[in-house]
Amino acid sequence: MAQALEPGGTITREHGVGTLKRGLLTRQLGAASLALHHRIKDAFDPDGILNPGKVIAPRPGARPPADRG
Repeated sequence: MAQALEPGGTITREHGVGTLKRGLLTRQLGAASLALHHRIKDAFDPDGILNPGKVIAPRPGARPPADRG
């Protein structure tokens, strides 16, 4: 996957990123784009209950959905 990203390729396909690849998503998208993805997810899923931890890795230090009151 890292080799695919080096020349500007992608790690995504029609089924998305999945948990195996999500650690490389920042490398593919860049920090600013990933932050935008987090803001969009937060807007549509403020309680973090929709596919928790999938596709977009939780922000560092984010509370797991079970801890959200």
